[in-house]
Amino acid sequence: MTDGPYELSEALIRAGSAWLELVERLLTRRFGLSYAQFLVLDQIARSPGLRPGELARRLGRTKGDMTGVVGRLARAGLVRREPVAGDRRALALHVTERGNFVALALSELKGLAQSALGGLSSEERTLLLRSLARVEAGLRAALAPDRASRPAPASPGPPLLYDPRADPGVRLLAPRPRRRLRRRLGRPGSYGEPRP
Repeated sequence: MTDGPYELSEALIRAGSAWLELVERLLTRRFGLSYAQFLVLDQIARSPGLRPGELARRLGRTKGDMTGVVGRLARAGLVRREPVAGDRRALALHVTERGNFVALALSELKGLAQSALGGLSSEERTLLLRSLARVEAGLRAALAPDRASRPAPASPGPPLLYDPRADPGVRLLAPRPRRRLRRRLGRPGSYGEPRP
């Protein structure tokens, strides 16, 4: 095994998947929540009156994603949406009494993290956090919508290994033209009648 960037990315994916599976298992079994629902509930508990747009920005999701998750939490009685005074369209999000167990869930997650990562020394954890922050910054830069700051690729990309349009032996299927259905009322053979 080499220590190249690709092998490192594979190790990060495996570690992240294992951690997510542990977290999902704890949250589902103990609280009946998905990880996404927990993150939303945690953000609302930390910032009562949070608006859905700000919630989406904090979690790096779309407003549509947040609408679905918040709607499920509201139907479960864990979150309430209240209109904002002076703005008819705006909503403020609050955790209900029933949803206040988020602090307990957070403490259990911290305990899980301690048991899973407790084998690392303080120095190792600090180094890992710094390294992961740099990896995240590099990934976010690669995902940035501002392509002007990145150099243009030297070529339009690698050539296709196989292009069926260039192969004379391949006949590409064109969509069949739509035909209007004509009703053949009273004619033999129409609508299941036998033809003579």
